[in-house]
Amino acid sequence: MQELPLEPVFEERSVSYRASLTAAAPGIYRVSTTARRSGEQLGEASSTFFVSDASREFFDARLNTTLLKRIAAETGGSYYEVSQAKRLLAEITLLEGRNSERVARDLWDMPINFLLLIIILAAEWFLRKREGLV
Repeated sequence: MQELPLEPVFEERSVSYRASLTAAAPGIYRVSTTARRSGEQLGEASSTFFVSDASREFFDARLNTTLLKRIAAETGGSYYEVSQAKRLLAEITLLEGRNSERVARDLWDMPINFLLLIIILAAEWFLRKREGLV
């Protein structure tokens, strides 16, 4: 445990308090604060945070539309805005290519489905009988 003095930061209509600490090693850290005035405790709060080595994943982590559109164009894909989500879903379900093949099978032609149905019905029957339900 390490105690840090808080320094007041005066702003236009308010005052906030700040302290800084350089973490010795990566890991999970916990910070606890206690507010006191004239020795009387006014309140307390605590929180945890994670410290890790710098990761390229988090460097400049903003939406880069230009890069995404370029990647989509070079790989034969498409770029969609959030407002086009319905269009994306329709295109994915109807997408057919050289590496995909649509296969339609009846559920009853797959023995595992029939077996699962029988197990579910038997379990329901068993539970109803055990509980005395009709």
